[in-house]
Amino acid sequence: MIELAVNVVAPTVVLLFGSDEAYLGTLWGLIAALAFPLAHSAYTMASAGKISPLAAIAVVSVLLTGGIGLLELPVAWFAWKEALFPALFGVASVLSVRTRFPLLPTLLASALDNDKINRLLAQNEQVDAHDKALLKATWQMGAIFVATAGVTFFFARYMVVSATGTEAFNTELGRYTAMSFPFLGVPSTALLLYIVHGVLLGIETRTGVEIDEVLR
Repeated sequence: MIELAVNVVAPTVVLLFGSDEAYLGTLWGLIAALAFPLAHSAYTMASAGKISPLAAIAVVSVLLTGGIGLLELPVAWFAWKEALFPALFGVASVLSVRTRFPLLPTLLASALDNDKINRLLAQNEQVDAHDKALLKATWQMGAIFVATAGVTFFFARYMVVSATGTEAFNTELGRYTAMSFPFLGVPSTALLLYIVHGVLLGIETRTGVEIDEVLR
């Protein structure tokens, strides 16, 4: 709820209702709206005592949006910026398959007792099947990220069309912020969770134990 309030609701309200010249105006409306997710990401990293990759990406994304608006760059740049990060995640996922740290196994490593899982897999002669399943899931995640990047680009181009540095741009950015969560964030997250759920069920099948028994 806090994440939604800070990153979606607050910026949307400020952009839609605070960018009027009678209130904050175009410039300060944009700055105020971006201050919410920026401050939240900074607070998250400060509380953790280390730089979180996701929080750092959020900061960069917010700064890029602010730069595009404040420098009054062509509005098409916003769509490219929105598509950039899911595209990079997708490419990184695919490339990670050929490295020692495939994306999905690396992400799950902090949650699963891999020593116990590997021991059970060896006992059941399921090591190869497990590795293939993880690699397949990593490819699927990469495909979802790339597809999300494409959909995000066209959605942003459709929603945000006015020149940057204008009240209309702020208003459209506010609508995009509100609509991108249900139309982009929820479906892509649901697909990713579906893949992870399948991986966990596969671990149960191949190890012969409930997933709770191999969680850290």
